[in-house]
Amino acid sequence: MAVGEMVVGRSDQLPYRRYHLCVSLYRHPSLSARKALINSRGQCKLYDFWPVELANDAVNQLLEQKIPPIAWLPPETVFIGQYSEKSDIWSFGVVVWEIFSLGETPFGGLTCAEIEDKLRRKQYLEQPRSCAGGIFGAMLSMWNPSVDKRPSFSNLHMTLQAFLNDMNKTIIERFAEDGPNYFSLEKDSSNDVYIENAY
Repeated sequence: MAVGEMVVGRSDQLPYRRYHLCVSLYRHPSLSARKALINSRGQCKLYDFWPVELANDAVNQLLEQKIPPIAWLPPETVFIGQYSEKSDIWSFGVVVWEIFSLGETPFGGLTCAEIEDKLRRKQYLEQPRSCAGGIFGAMLSMWNPSVDKRPSFSNLHMTLQAFLNDMNKTIIERFAEDGPNYFSLEKDSSNDVYIENAY
């Protein structure tokens, strides 16, 4: 399995798992890549989720920590303590960023105050080098400052699954035509979109 396929495949499984938690009335107020485990069959498993009625208490505990995980929390939680299913959508966007940045820490090296300043200015995480424009567009939709305009987990699952299907189709077609190919992602400076080139 190619690295790109593994990355998209893992990011595709998480909204599916998270959707089932929503239906079961659970929330994940501390959603981050470190809370997703991958078993020997490559399946993602989430841990540290809470029943809806206890999720706000969990958020309050997070915010009271000496160094709260501000980089994963949405503005409405950081600044006014509001938390909902759509807050988890924001955090999931950060998880997808972690996956496509191959394990980088979001806003690495910044203090909580500096991250809060970036959130106030709507200066979110930058597009990872290994991330296609369509996936980054999905991330930006998850980081919509308007809570009601963020997508649902079921919509995210469909979006990521469609991207994975397209990617698999492209890989199979290229392999059939030319034999194995290697891909690199290069930034097109003309419109700040990543373009995939086959060698």
